Amino acid sequence: MKAIRFHSHGGPEVLTYEECGDPKPGPGQALVDVRACAVNRLDLWVRQGVPAYPVSLPHILGSDIAGVVESGDALSGIQPGDHVVVYPGLSCGQCKACTTGFENRCREFKVLGGHTNGGYAEKVVVPSKNLVKIPASFDFIQAAAFPLTFLTAWHMLNARAQLREGESVLVLGASSGVGTAAIQIAHNLGAHVIAETTHADKAARIKALGADEVIVCHPQEIAARVMEITHNQGVEVVFEHVGPATWEQSLKAVIKGGRIVTCGATTGPEVPLILRQLFGREITLMGSMLGTLAEMQRVVKLVVNSTLAPVVDKVYPLKDAAIAHQQLLEKRHVGKLVLTLGGEAT
Repeated sequence: MKAIRFHSHGGPEVLTYEECGDPKPGPGQALVDVRACAVNRLDLWVRQGVPAYPVSLPHILGSDIAGVVESGDALSGIQPGDHVVVYPGLSCGQCKACTTGFENRCREFKVLGGHTNGGYAEKVVVPSKNLVKIPASFDFIQAAAFPLTFLTAWHMLNARAQLREGESVLVLGASSGVGTAAIQIAHNLGAHVIAETTHADKAARIKALGADEVIVCHPQEIAARVMEITHNQGVEVVFEHVGPATWEQSLKAVIKGGRIVTCGATTGPEVPLILRQLFGREITLMGSMLGTLAEMQRVVKLVVNSTLAPVVDKVYPLKDAAIAHQQLLEKRHVGKLVLTLGGEAT
């Protein structure tokens, strides 16, 4: 099969379009013909060699997979030929977390394409239990554009922050894949959405997703702008995935008794934390990792019925993965960049 692999860590130039052997499914696994796979910031980290994601080389990236089932073991109602998206979490299936429906809290939890070979290839082997059926009429590019980001945002805002109707939420990095997902989810929950971006040319597209307010400013001005909008009250929830570049602003922007939920560290893994600021203002700080299979199934239904809509900025053929990585680095996009194995590119 054809695949994008890298044999050493480095920049986008290490990604190589090459021939390699087809993967073979084992017990409890399925073989999927990949039709589209989205690009995530996680892919950049793994390609660069961050310690959190040690991989055997050569490695195939890709967590957001849409395709057609070719074969498999114990498919639980899904048949060869069915169109599917893949839940990107990998877990042991036996621990207390797994058996109680919290797969994302498994001690052995991994991410498809991050810790294991993923979907930048014509075929991929995944656990059969991770397959979620989609209608045959649903576009593969759209299907690949939502699993990781929409599931992450759903888990952050529903399971973790428990965002409620009438509350206000600040969505940082609003033009990103997870940011565009968070805006839509928060809007559908009935929250007042303040979306942040540093790019004025993206504001109109962000606003159209359901943001009530879009602030375009330098990161160090975020809290001041939020206070202007909220009449010096702050927001109940901060949707944080940027890290050090916005961390202090998140603390300043949240209301007393508010919640900060974080899923990422795009600008670095360490932030300053003043404990008296945390307990003195009764701020709840919570981490969030992907989401559960049950949540994934819920998100798929919402996307299929158009309640939520993946935002696709640009589509590339698989062989141009390095170009897609470069665009992601340059942050010129709104929403997702998707690799297609069907030849389409826009």
